[in-house]
Amino acid sequence: MDIKTNMLCVRLLLLYATVISTIYCDGQLGSGMKFLTVMLAMAGRETLGVFSPNLFVGSKPLLFKGATMLSRAFTKWTDDYFWNLEESDNYQVGVERGKKENRSDLATTMSLKQFLKQYTSSDLYLVDPVPEFLRKDVQMPVPLQCKELADTLLEAFMWFSSGGTKSVLHFDTVDNINCVFSGTKEFLLIDPNEYSNKIEIDHPEGNYCGVDVDRVNYTTYPGLAEVKYHHVIVEAGDCLYMPFKWFHQVNSYGRNIAVNVWWNHYASIRMNLSCCGDPSSDAIRKTLDDFYFHGIQQLTNDLDIIKGMVTDLAQYRGVNTKEDFVNVYSKQFSEFLPLVKKMVNKIFKELDTNSDGILKMPELLVLSNERWKEAHKVFLEFEDIFYTLELQGELDDDQYEEWLYEDLYEKDVNILKDEL
Repeated sequence: MDIKTNMLCVRLLLLYATVISTIYCDGQLGSGMKFLTVMLAMAGRETLGVFSPNLFVGSKPLLFKGATMLSRAFTKWTDDYFWNLEESDNYQVGVERGKKENRSDLATTMSLKQFLKQYTSSDLYLVDPVPEFLRKDVQMPVPLQCKELADTLLEAFMWFSSGGTKSVLHFDTVDNINCVFSGTKEFLLIDPNEYSNKIEIDHPEGNYCGVDVDRVNYTTYPGLAEVKYHHVIVEAGDCLYMPFKWFHQVNSYGRNIAVNVWWNHYASIRMNLSCCGDPSSDAIRKTLDDFYFHGIQQLTNDLDIIKGMVTDLAQYRGVNTKEDFVNVYSKQFSEFLPLVKKMVNKIFKELDTNSDGILKMPELLVLSNERWKEAHKVFLEFEDIFYTLELQGELDDDQYEEWLYEDLYEKDVNILKDEL
C-alpha cells in the first residue's frame, strides 16, 4: 500500500473513530516515510576508509551499498554448495515453522541437508548462529575489525528461507548489522528517540509489539498511526546498520539468505574508538572465523543491561510495581512463578528505596551504583537458577525449596508463603 493510501486510512480513522469501533489498514505501519542515509561503499579496497568504526556508535541507521560483495558467501552460497558440504548431513540447525513470525511457536532442529530438501516447498525458516564451517565465507564488516569493537562481539546469526517471511515489530537490546547475500529484505525502521511513547510493546518479555503487521489495528494500537518510519530496501550485497533499540519490522523476498552480527551496545559506547586507526591491509580477507564471539548470554554480565531494562520498562512500558514485573517475567518462566516472585521481591529490596512498592523514574535516576550492583547480582543469581531448572527438565522438590527459601528470615519465608 502506498503512502497516500496509508495516510488516507489514518485520516479516515480520525474522522470516523466515534462511529466505527475498529479500523484496519492493510500494509505498512505509520503515517509517512523518512529517508535513510546511504553509504556508497562499493566493493573495492580503496573504499575501506568509508568504514569508520565511529559510524557504528551513532544513533542513526546506515545502509551500505555493495558492502559485502567481496565475501565468498555472495557467490558461493548456493543450495548445491551447501548440499555438497560434508557437514550438511549431520549438522543440526535451528528452524522455525511459519514464515509470519509467531513467538509463541516453538522452534525445532534438523540437519542442514534436511532443511535444504524441504525449504523451497514449505514454510521452514532457518534461524541459527552461522555454522563454524561457513564462517570462513563471510567477511567481517571492516568497522567491527577494530580490536576495541571486536571485543564486544556477541553472535553472528544466519537467516535462510525461500522468501515471504515477516517479522513482528520489535527492538533489540544490541547493536546490529544485517548483510544480505541472496534475495531482498525490506525494513521498516522507527526511531525510539522520537516514538517510544507511541509504540506499545505489549510483550515486554520479548521486546515486541503484538500488532498484526499485515492488518494494523489502529484502534488497539493508536500510536502507530502517528509514527514516521524509514523504509529501507536491502539488496543482495548490501548491509544495513541498525542501532540499539531501534524498532524494526522485516520482510523478505525471493530465496533469502542474510547474516547479522550483534555486538554489546553498552560496552562499545564506553570505548575510545579513536585508537582504532586505519583498517589493516588484509581487512578484506578477514572473516567471521577470525574473531571470537562471546555469546548473547554475555550481555547479562553487563551492569548497564539491568539498568537499561528496568528504566525502560518503568519509563516507556508502565511496568512499575512488583505485580507488573512478575507479569513480565512469568511469561518467560511461567512454570517457576514462585521463584519469579522471589526474584522480583529481592530486586525491589535494592531498588525501591522508599519501600512504596513502586519504581518511579526520579527514584531510579538517583540510585547509587552500589544498589544497582546488588540488583544485578540478584538478576544473575536467578538467571543461573532458571537455566539449571530448564536443563533438569523437572524439579527436585528439596532443591526447589532450598532455592525458594534460602537466605530469607523466618518472617520473610512466612510472608512469601502467604503471597504464593
